[in-house]
Amino acid sequence: MPEAFSPLEDIATSTVQQPSADTKPPGTLILNFFTSIAVQHPPIQSIRILLTGCKEEKLSLFANDAQIMKVENNSIIINCDGFYLISMKGYFHEEVSINLHYRMNRKPISIPLRKDLQVDFTTVVSLAYKDKVYLSMNAQNTSCEDFRMNGGELYLIQQNPGGFCAPVRI
Repeated sequence: MPEAFSPLEDIATSTVQQPSADTKPPGTLILNFFTSIAVQHPPIQSIRILLTGCKEEKLSLFANDAQIMKVENNSIIINCDGFYLISMKGYFHEEVSINLHYRMNRKPISIPLRKDLQVDFTTVVSLAYKDKVYLSMNAQNTSCEDFRMNGGELYLIQQNPGGFCAPVRI
């Protein structure tokens, strides 16, 4: 009777037993070895932006260089598909109308302004590669170039990493 195979036994040192004349030849034995490979996903996409004013009907976005995501022409460029939490906080000197643009051919989201001229807004939207996120604004009594605000921040944080993600341009 052949020896029982121990899972702890080193396969390289085990011997193959030749069948005896009175036994049937053994069937084909296929060994599959599985190795876990660590899948490396890009870092979770996120950015913190300071809102500094207005330029060409868009709120001006200022991000430091240490951010994972990039800002071009006052728009945040999306490189990875997924759901993103978008949060905006700001303090204004006058009544303004602010819209969040996040996908081509989609109606922008109107961001409500509280009576004390503050914005505290959070939403989750589905974004895809090459989408651009920006804030447009309109003030009744002030041109975009003369518009002033007391400060504000915009955050984008990817909620479900692991989908399609384009290589980052340097």
